[in-house]
Amino acid sequence: DFVRPLLLIALPVALGFTIATYFRMGARSLKTRVALVVRSVAIALLCLAMAGLTVVTRSNDATLLILADRSQSLAGQRNEMEGQIRDIAKALPDHYRVGVLAFGRNAAVEQHFAGASAFSRFETMPDARYSDLGSALQFGAALFEAGGARQILLMSDGKENLGDAQKTARALQAQGVRVDVMAFDSTAASASSDAQVSALSIPPRVYEGEAFDIKVTLHANAAKTAKLFLYGDRQLMAEKDVELQAGENVFVFEDVAQRSGVVQYQAVLQESGGATQNNQLTSIAKVVGKARVLLVEGSDGDARELEKMLTAAGMAVDLVPPASLSADLAQWQPYQACVLANVSAEDLRPEQIEAMGTFVRAMGRGLLTTGGDNSYALGGYIGSPLAELLPVDMDVKNKLDMPSLGLVLVIDKSGSMSDGRYGITRQDLANEAAVRSLEVLSAKDSIGVVAFDGAAKWVVGMQHPTEVESIKNLIGSIRPGGGTMMYGALNEAMLALEATDSKLKHVICLTDGQPGDTGFDQLAMEMRERGITLSTVGVGEGANQALLQQIALLGDGRYYDANEFSNLPQIFAKETFLATQSYLQNVTFTPKLVESSPITDGFAGFPQLDGYIATVMKPTASELLTSDKDTPILAQWQLGLGRVASWTSDARGMWTKHYLAWEEGGRFFSSIVDFLLPGEGGEGAIDATVTGETGTISVHAGRWEGIESQATIINPDGTTQTIALDPTAPGQSEGKFDATQEGAYTIRVEQSKDGEAINVIEGGVPAAYSPEFDIRQKDGAPLLEAIRTATGGFAVASASELFAHPMDRVESRVEIWPWLLLIGFLLFFADIALRRLRWDRRLIEAVAAGRAKREARHLARQKAEAPAPKRPPTDPPSPTPPPSPQAPHEPAKPSRGNAPNDADLGSELLRRRQNKKKM
Repeated sequence: DFVRPLLLIALPVALGFTIATYFRMGARSLKTRVALVVRSVAIALLCLAMAGLTVVTRSNDATLLILADRSQSLAGQRNEMEGQIRDIAKALPDHYRVGVLAFGRNAAVEQHFAGASAFSRFETMPDARYSDLGSALQFGAALFEAGGARQILLMSDGKENLGDAQKTARALQAQGVRVDVMAFDSTAASASSDAQVSALSIPPRVYEGEAFDIKVTLHANAAKTAKLFLYGDRQLMAEKDVELQAGENVFVFEDVAQRSGVVQYQAVLQESGGATQNNQLTSIAKVVGKARVLLVEGSDGDARELEKMLTAAGMAVDLVPPASLSADLAQWQPYQACVLANVSAEDLRPEQIEAMGTFVRAMGRGLLTTGGDNSYALGGYIGSPLAELLPVDMDVKNKLDMPSLGLVLVIDKSGSMSDGRYGITRQDLANEAAVRSLEVLSAKDSIGVVAFDGAAKWVVGMQHPTEVESIKNLIGSIRPGGGTMMYGALNEAMLALEATDSKLKHVICLTDGQPGDTGFDQLAMEMRERGITLSTVGVGEGANQALLQQIALLGDGRYYDANEFSNLPQIFAKETFLATQSYLQNVTFTPKLVESSPITDGFAGFPQLDGYIATVMKPTASELLTSDKDTPILAQWQLGLGRVASWTSDARGMWTKHYLAWEEGGRFFSSIVDFLLPGEGGEGAIDATVTGETGTISVHAGRWEGIESQATIINPDGTTQTIALDPTAPGQSEGKFDATQEGAYTIRVEQSKDGEAINVIEGGVPAAYSPEFDIRQKDGAPLLEAIRTATGGFAVASASELFAHPMDRVESRVEIWPWLLLIGFLLFFADIALRRLRWDRRLIEAVAAGRAKREARHLARQKAEAPAPKRPPTDPPSPTPPPSPQAPHEPAKPSRGNAPNDADLGSELLRRRQNKKKM
């Protein structure tokens, strides 16, 4: 056969060109003839090599590999499987060789390929907890030797829980390996009805005294009744009579962490019928000391209800005002979480907020903020370092559909406004407050500033806040001096707002004295009738508080009592936010669940809320609960090593009265805080897994370096094993242990440095029952059918059926074109040598000399063999006749006593031939 048969076209073309060239030369000497033959042969060999000449042979030899599934699901079919293999060995055709491979999670050779099988029973013990059909097929295919047909018989139930057998089957088909299938029924599949413990879900870390849920998930393949037991540290905690439906069934138990350390829980299902291997499951919970929470209360009463709920949940709570927060991280160390209950950013110093950020980012602790009239946008979070920590954004003016606002600031600039302390006057604070109001407005809003003393004067005419710096300069030009006549300024503000087309219209009036005019009640009511609201700010003891409160009430606004030390900019910013009627949402609705999380899991629904502070989500945060306007109610995100959550409603009952009366209210708020709690407090963490019969322990030792770690593992049966953990990275170490037992392994890691113990970490890992007994496994028949179909195999039930489908004869190809290529090149070199050397003349002379020698020897032999003439004994000798004349050109015949030598004869013959050629 030829690999590239089209290249054979070059053979006649090259030979034709070579022969035509030969005839064109005219000369027909021996040298040219030989050169033509050598060159033609070389060209022919090279053309055949280019076409890829191969020699094809066919063989009847076949190799059969039996792959026997020895996983636990087929433990009951061992005898049947061994009998089938023995029957196949007896029926093995003469041209077959057979081998046996047993597999589970790994594969082991039972019998190497041989012409006759010596198999009697299984001798190897592969890991039976898993079925890796793909790896077994791949390993078996690698055992085949070159030549002959290759056939695999797969004995299995087709339930694969590791690997990818279909992918391997496609690779075998490309290699020409046929896979026949002999299907077996597994123990679990043959059960008429079966149920199992599929999952035992426990929080991996709980705090001492904390109540938590234990969720047991059961699966059944048919409806049935059973009994479910829950054990804690091998002590019966609870039991339930359960009615199981076909499919998934979930049951929840409650427990309270009584002590710190590792606690082992076990769920046991008692049923009639079915497999028993899948009726129990074990899990581990790490109980640490009571969670300590730093609860910061913005105003008196904001955190009282939250304190009660967290304390009832088993947490240690320290209630403090914002001023008590420390900037020293050492003071934050005892706490696992911090809660800001309606705390204004203006009440926190920058160094306090910086310490709070480090508390979350670097120390891995939690932070929760709750809403109220002094938090989020109303609490000055916009632009503050605190806002950077939260999963929500407070600046919603360009992100929500907010109505336009017309705002007029009426500011007292009488002589008393020059009072103040520490070089800062009331007028300076009032001017700064006006600037803060300006900064929170959007481009579609409008602002005006009226200053008054004995008369009213427009400092900033009504305009959109596009020229911010120019407006700031105008506000900064207000200087105190004169009396206090407030009516005219308020009336100017009303007239100006009435002329605008803003949806919302609001006036903020600030004064520190007693107005010298009257008529304010009537003016306030007239403003309200025209859709204009009025809020007032009294600064200092000289302000007429009763008047300011009265006109704020009549004007449907708010009154603020301030002094020189009050944060007037915060008051003006908050009042501006309230005037927009978009930040403060006093609406009743039911929050919607957007994303499931450990916080919201386990709640069938949520009560109504009566309000919240409007925010928007940050891009990388997770929104858990949302409002009727799709704005966040509960959001969280990961910040460095810690977590931060924001609850945009309050926690004192102003908007959350239904939550405080809800029987699940305490669990809901404590679950938020519990979600934020860190792991094991920076002492290090244990990550343990079990795969097959091997457990792996990985210890993260935080910032410690140069430590030595040793792990003691308590096996499910109470025995122990101790291993050394080898460093794998700075601060990390790893080790493996034997995990052949089913159940929970308790792990205790002791760490030392320079021979001195420095730390002890406890943990654990469960080892579940083999997935071979998981009734959720898919039926293996489709997988076996896919493997068989992909490789062109057959489904067989006995040895006779197996050999009823003989393997096709296998073609074997031997490539000889490399040898042809080598010989062709050698012949080309020979052709060059034949044309360059004078071998033809020497050859002719050698041939002629050799012929002459042969003829001379022949004549000499004839003469020697001729008989001598006999004479009569009585007759005298006859006289010698005279010599007869010689014929012309004929040499005289030599006499017997004078015979010519071989050289003379050769020369004579050569001379004759030359004369003949001349003639």
